Amino acid sequence: MNNSATTRAISKIALEYNGNDKGMAIGAASNFLLSSNPEHQYQEMKTVADRNSNVKKWALTGYISPPNEITKPLSDEELTEIAIEALYKIGVTDKNQYRLDIHNSTKQKHIHFIANRIDINGKCTVKAHDVGKRFGDAIRQICKERNLKTDVEIGIDKKAFMMKNLTDSLKCSNSFDELISEMKKRGFVTELSKNEKIGISGMRIILKSDINHQTQRKYKPGYKLSEISSTLKIAEIKIFFDLKNIVDQQLKAFCSLKELRESLYREGWAIKVQYKTEFRPNQKNEVQDVWIKRREVTTGSKDKDGFFYNKYDGFSLSAIGVDYQNIENLVNIVAQSSVFSASNKNENVLEIALDAVEDVLKPNYVSQAEDEWWKKKKKLNDKSKLITMENNDQFEESKSDGFELLENVIKSNEENIKSNNDRIENYSKLAFAFEDHFNMMGQTQLDFEAVGEIYKEAMKFHELESVKRTEFLQNIPTTIEAALSPETVGYFEKIDSKIKEMKTLTWFGLGTMVLGIMILVISINFATNWYKESIRSKSELRADILNKIAGEGKKIYDESEVNTLSENTKLMQLWIKNNPKKAEDFLRFKDGYDASKTGK
Repeated sequence: MNNSATTRAISKIALEYNGNDKGMAIGAASNFLLSSNPEHQYQEMKTVADRNSNVKKWALTGYISPPNEITKPLSDEELTEIAIEALYKIGVTDKNQYRLDIHNSTKQKHIHFIANRIDINGKCTVKAHDVGKRFGDAIRQICKERNLKTDVEIGIDKKAFMMKNLTDSLKCSNSFDELISEMKKRGFVTELSKNEKIGISGMRIILKSDINHQTQRKYKPGYKLSEISSTLKIAEIKIFFDLKNIVDQQLKAFCSLKELRESLYREGWAIKVQYKTEFRPNQKNEVQDVWIKRREVTTGSKDKDGFFYNKYDGFSLSAIGVDYQNIENLVNIVAQSSVFSASNKNENVLEIALDAVEDVLKPNYVSQAEDEWWKKKKKLNDKSKLITMENNDQFEESKSDGFELLENVIKSNEENIKSNNDRIENYSKLAFAFEDHFNMMGQTQLDFEAVGEIYKEAMKFHELESVKRTEFLQNIPTTIEAALSPETVGYFEKIDSKIKEMKTLTWFGLGTMVLGIMILVISINFATNWYKESIRSKSELRADILNKIAGEGKKIYDESEVNTLSENTKLMQLWIKNNPKKAEDFLRFKDGYDASKTGK
């Protein structure tokens, strides 16, 4: 689930936004808030937050936005439970104020929350450090407990899906325009970023269903190529397209593998054919794959492995979507004209072996089995001279030994034929290798000759440039006399007079500014002295008035005290009038009090 959490100081606008959502917001939950009005709720939260003056960013705000893969099976109650559980995992308690609202005005349902980090006791329960990371970890933990896909897992699945469609589209495309069109057919939007120096420098792939046109803020959906794959780069895709176009053009132009190999070599590529079985000369061979690798131009350049490119073998034509059937035809075009066919299917093994030994092998040596046969035959001949065969059993036994020896000779010849065929095949491979080597040497020699010609031309150009530069430097005059027209002279004189006027005006302005500053300072000083004198005059006048009043035996009282005394006197007189008996005691006490006071 996409989520966000941050700490900040909010205003009532945040609560009003969460509770509005174009009139479609649903109040999901709240805690320790008496009012339902956003403005009054803000006042309640702010009053609690002021109990902890050390925390300035007292509000925790954020949202949880489950993607479409999760939104469908989740109800509003389940989404609210997930949000509250995640808030409790990062420090929110039952004593914290919070409010949750579900928004439905956009394409994707999501829930907003605002929580007070300060609880009703004035304690900060939610730490600000890594609050966004901790909130995301809490959401992912809850999703795993509820068997829901997390935002990380959904992102991995989407990237894998994008990568598969991208590789399939690359195999069907020969340019970036074709790639964009192919990805569009598959339901993706492909955006390319360009650089003035290198052209196309980046790629972003967006699933059309992820684009939300109803959101007011512009978030960039999708993923960059570097986020989808760490091995596939834009530079490799450029080489990928160039190679496919080169191979298609070369296959149309040449009719032999040798010509194709030499042409690709001149273009800076080396070709290697991989067969399904061991190569058999003068026979049809099935091609398993064809590898094309960039030639190393300099000794210091080292290739690196890419998504399609292998630094040892290069590009596999089957992997990049090139049909190498034409290359297989070029490989077998000679073999098909010289395929060996048996002249007589009824020939027995002995005749084939003898013909192969006589016509192909013609060995000048005797195998070990044949040598043993000749030795045994010699012994038999010697024994036949000394011993006469007395019965037919001994004759049949010697006859069977002769056939056994003959079979051994036939097997030995077959092994010799097989070993010679292998040797011939190895010699053919070696011959092809030598041919490739000689071709490379010839091409290298041509390259060196071309480099030599370029070097000679460069030296000639350098010598010519040195001569021309020397002549040019000699022709440059050391001094240049300039004759000015009367109009130009008059123009410069006017400029000179204007400069003098500007100097005069500048000095006059500086003098005026200094004079103004002096007048300002004098005025401030005069005003300060006047104010001090006026304050002192008022103080002296007030003191004289108070002294005069005191001299007359009078004092200044507060009007409220005089009113209170008058009211008390009236109240006392009324009480004396209504209670004459008790009043006599009071008057007697008053006279005694006045007498004692007069005596003192």
